[in-house]
Amino acid sequence: MKFNPFSRYRGLSVLILVLLLSFLLLTHQVRFSQERASLPKKLVMTIVAPFLRAIQSSSAFFSSLWTGYVDLRYVRQQNRTLQEEVNRLRSEEMFLLEAKRENERLYQILQLREHISPPTIAARVIGKDPSNWFRSILIDKGFKEGINNNTAVLCPQGLVGRVTEVMERTSRVQLITDPDCAVGALVQPSRVGGVVVGEVGPFCKLKFLPQDAEIQVGDSVLTSGLSGLSPKGIPIGTVSAVYKKENALFQEAEVLPRVDLFSIEEVLVIAKPSSSGIQWREE
Repeated sequence: MKFNPFSRYRGLSVLILVLLLSFLLLTHQVRFSQERASLPKKLVMTIVAPFLRAIQSSSAFFSSLWTGYVDLRYVRQQNRTLQEEVNRLRSEEMFLLEAKRENERLYQILQLREHISPPTIAARVIGKDPSNWFRSILIDKGFKEGINNNTAVLCPQGLVGRVTEVMERTSRVQLITDPDCAVGALVQPSRVGGVVVGEVGPFCKLKFLPQDAEIQVGDSVLTSGLSGLSPKGIPIGTVSAVYKKENALFQEAEVLPRVDLFSIEEVLVIAKPSSSGIQWREE
């Protein structure tokens, strides 16, 4: 067996080698600590750097996400505030537009009063017949304000009807489209007289016209003033059709009322029955 003098001192040799390397590393660290990073630090930084970068990226991402969330909440709140402001302005616009239209209607009513010789009373429509073809309306003036029964009711466009029921603060007005309503009338171009009677629907019938009278579609029909309920010359409507039968004593015509009875809101009531004429202001 061959004798190896270093085998006995192998452990001591390894220990000395480790101590020598440690001394060299320590010396290297002290010498170059002010100039550059040590090898262990390099190793540590090499291992730790990816994790630090990941942490930094995650922190930046969550910070950006939080900032975006806060901004989004602010934008939503701002949008809600702006939407409320838009709704408020729209409401104000509708209110101002409605006030403007009401002022225009009231101005027309005032202008109409200046062209009518009998005294009149202005009133608002506060109720309508709920049937499909309503025949009457309710106004906010009664005998306390001087309203009388069987007086004409009109608006800037023409004849509306007549008062048929008077209460203390309200009155009921029978519309010209009511079949029980009859008004003395004449056709403007030919001056032929007849009677306008209401029908179930939006039209009226002009009856008792002479068979030889020249009645044309588009002719204007006015009140004749002969009934004593309404002044002469108030527009009633326009002839929309003519019915002429052979061997008949009279011919008839269909009349479309000039007043839109479905949308009327303000009216003038003649204070007392009168047969005097008026100077009607054409629109």
